[in-house]
Amino acid sequence: MASPHFHDFYEMHWIRAGAGELVLDHGPIAFAAPCVVVIEPGEVHSWKVAENLDRALLCLAENFVVQANFPLSYSQLSSYLQIQKLALFPVSRSESALVDRLFQHLVAMEQDGFATKPELVRSLLFMLFNRIRSIKATRLERSELPKDSPLTLDFKRILRSECPPLVSVKQIVERLGVSRSSLNLNVTRDTGRGPADHIADQIIAHAKSQLLHTEATTEQIAVGLGFASSDRFIDFFLRHSGLGPQMFRIQALAQAGRL
Repeated sequence: MASPHFHDFYEMHWIRAGAGELVLDHGPIAFAAPCVVVIEPGEVHSWKVAENLDRALLCLAENFVVQANFPLSYSQLSSYLQIQKLALFPVSRSESALVDRLFQHLVAMEQDGFATKPELVRSLLFMLFNRIRSIKATRLERSELPKDSPLTLDFKRILRSECPPLVSVKQIVERLGVSRSSLNLNVTRDTGRGPADHIADQIIAHAKSQLLHTEATTEQIAVGLGFASSDRFIDFFLRHSGLGPQMFRIQALAQAGRL
């Protein structure tokens, strides 16, 4: 299973074949081809693939939408596509060919740096979005999700919006004004994992994002994430990722063809 991570753009996955699970903070969500998976920016997730997966990925960054002169603002896309963190859109076999062509065109344009005329990009985006909206979404309504306690919901909210700079159970307990035992009890009961595990996932996701998308040094990242020294950050990263920060950066950038 891939380690938990997040992105600062919408991920749109066209699952042509295969099946598996997408793990979010509230638990695993099963998916099977053919379907479209849309993940909101900033949503920490990981993939657990049960079978061979054939998919196309469209990274819908804000500049993509701006360059296409799309009539919706970037922040309005979630409501337009009826997304709450993540949405699964099962696609019928009769719809598959059209969805596949739209993804092929848009992914090719993305790889080409969006050199294509903006009106063509805008038209293809509209076609894809309208096709997705016409498909009955498998919505993640609160009634279908595990019932979290109010304390766990507050913890998750702070984790998403304030971690970092809050990077320890002690800091979050003080921020919430509750006892450590109460937080541990609620979060572990509701999620199956303790608060420290969730905090570690969030810190690692932030660290990986900076290693991949900035030129910040290990020392700069360590300071920004609240570590007393770069050595402690390196030990933490190695323990949770299996690689040191610089080795992770080298391997990830090499795989992405950016070295």
